Amino acid sequence: MPKGKIYSVFDRGEYIGSYTPDVAQLVIGIPQYRVQAYAKENLLYHNRYSFELEGSGSLTAKEQNEKLENDLRLTARFLLLANERGWKRAKGK
Repeated sequence: MPKGKIYSVFDRGEYIGSYTPDVAQLVIGIPQYRVQAYAKENLLYHNRYSFELEGSGSLTAKEQNEKLENDLRLTARFLLLANERGWKRAKGK
């Protein structure tokens, strides 16, 4: 599976993030090789998760804005959590 492909992932229709197949495997447990097939066939993984190849042009402007807002919220939450837990950047980065 090409690592360059990024898929929008939805949990019961609600956007939860954009992931490569290897990251989707870590986040929701789907095998990497199945992400493309589930996206192509519009199938639900565990009757819950759906996938859509990004850049396929099927998102409306409103959906793209919602996606960007959700990405921003998720990033902000992660940064706050990282700050609370005292995570530090690796040396030299």
